[in-house]
Amino acid sequence: RSLINKMTGPLTEQDYEIAKAILDRSLIGLLGDHHLFESVRRFDIFFGFQHTNDTCRASYIQRGANRGHGDGNETSTASTTTTTQLPPRDSFAFQELARKNWMDLRLYRYAQDLFVEQAQMFEGRKFVGATSGRTAQA
Repeated sequence: RSLINKMTGPLTEQDYEIAKAILDRSLIGLLGDHHLFESVRRFDIFFGFQHTNDTCRASYIQRGANRGHGDGNETSTASTTTTTQLPPRDSFAFQELARKNWMDLRLYRYAQDLFVEQAQMFEGRKFVGATSGRTAQA
């Protein structure tokens, strides 16, 4: 809803097509375990960011930053974060979640496909690893 700025009313197939068109014009980053490091690497290249310490960067990607519990401990480890357990796929609860979030599910699958397609934009691109002063292959 936020992507197409339609906060009320039913979502339609036309809304889905509008959302896809917006994603087509966007740099896609995914947060899952298999995509986060690559997403950050692409953002670094795309926006020209230069990280200062490879070890620190990897630590933030693995542990997370700003995941504290409001107690000033903003670098808590992933083990202190909570994960949500989905109900079994064949359950009524799962089917109801899928029904209510049909567009989110479809757009996420579309974004995953775009993420794969966008990989070609970053093939052979380089960034400077500031800790070693070397140019690394992207």
